[in-house]
Amino acid sequence: MSVEAVHNLNSRVVEGTIEDVLRHAFDEEGKALNALDLPMEFGVDVPGALSSDMWAWQQTIRKPHCKPSDHFPTSAMRWALVSTAGTHTCWHTDAEGLGSMVEVQNEGGLKVWFVGVEREGGASFSGLTTFLNGFDVEMPNTERWDVEAIVLTPGVKL
Repeated sequence: MSVEAVHNLNSRVVEGTIEDVLRHAFDEEGKALNALDLPMEFGVDVPGALSSDMWAWQQTIRKPHCKPSDHFPTSAMRWALVSTAGTHTCWHTDAEGLGSMVEVQNEGGLKVWFVGVEREGGASFSGLTTFLNGFDVEMPNTERWDVEAIVLTPGVKL
């Protein structure tokens, strides 16, 4: 890793620009960086069957407080993240529990996505106490669920 491993995750959070990410992405000595909230001002190619945000928009556009002339709030509904080599995040729920689409964009890259799979009869991920009582964001927590890995290669969408 390009930064010292510490137990205080707040010490790793900083602000920067997309230019910072690009500069480190093309530097062999560059830091591992994640840009986690880049609003998508313009459309993004999302398979129609997965675009529940557009369906919801179409159902509400003529309701009170929604005028037909209003534009779909793309930057609030769709965003991107960009990472350089060597980045990682701890356990978290993507997009406030809504759908996520991931695609590796660079030819030499890959993404390993670890997924916690609920055990039959186990506690639901949506339970209020799922992430309490000894949950550790830096550990696999295999006493709570089974962990599966998904490896994404360039051009594969998940």
